[in-house]
Amino acid sequence: MEENEIKPSETVVEQNTKKKGPILVIVLLVIVALGVGGYICYDKFIAKKPKTNNSQKENKNGDQKELNNNYEIKTLKSYDLYEATYDNEDHYKMTKDDNMINIEYIIINYDTDSINKFNQENKEYADKLLKSYYDLLNNTNPEDMDCACIKDNDKYGCSDHLDSLEYKVKETSKYLLVEKAEYAYTFCATGFVGFNYYTIDKDSKKVLSNEDILKEFNYNDQDVKSKLKAAILDYYYDEEDEDASAITPADTKELENWVNSANYLIYNDSFYITCSTMAGDTNDYYKYDGTNIKKVNDENSEMGGLL
Repeated sequence: MEENEIKPSETVVEQNTKKKGPILVIVLLVIVALGVGGYICYDKFIAKKPKTNNSQKENKNGDQKELNNNYEIKTLKSYDLYEATYDNEDHYKMTKDDNMINIEYIIINYDTDSINKFNQENKEYADKLLKSYYDLLNNTNPEDMDCACIKDNDKYGCSDHLDSLEYKVKETSKYLLVEKAEYAYTFCATGFVGFNYYTIDKDSKKVLSNEDILKEFNYNDQDVKSKLKAAILDYYYDEEDEDASAITPADTKELENWVNSANYLIYNDSFYITCSTMAGDTNDYYKYDGTNIKKVNDENSEMGGLL
């Protein structure tokens, strides 16, 4: 009987061992839960994440110059610009200019007929310009070089007219305003710049016409043109010194050409008008507030663009 008797001390040890198993499991689960919770808190609220930037700028041929969720500006090709000058002995030399010839195109990331047509036309225009430069580099005779020249792979291509094609975009909550700038380098790397503007509605995903923009503001086309004509005269015509004036009220045909060639656009959610200047080598800009039209070129960039 004594050999089969269980001692009190052995009973306590066995009961304590049975209790420790579930306790260890619970402790481990608590540790795992705390670890997971701590990591989530660190990741969401404590850790400093790098800021994401949806705009990238590069300057390599064929790469993005600017990337945005709604649009991409790509550089098809870039050339160094040179001047061909002659010394007293009638020998020419190439001098690198500070400017570049860039050929860019823009892609608006909307899949509509209006935007697809816009994208296709801009790409075809850039491709055509690039092809003309390939032809120029392959067919220019150095002895017949003019002043504005490009260089690629140790070959020069020169012409009396070289175009640089570049784009900028101004984006608001409702619109994209696309600026297409063409700087034409002519004799001895001087030239002129022209701008075209396209207003794109982000809701309808279409390029807005003059008629569309008038409807956006509920303006009347004839009323706008009448006030534009008055604003042009107010700026260019000096009633007290008619001989020094750039234009007079008698220049009816010239005034009509300016007014009828006007392009309406939406800039900073306001109604703007752009048309050719007196010299015809850049743009005049006018702002319409529904009552008055005012020339606003002085508010713009040095080259005459809005953006």
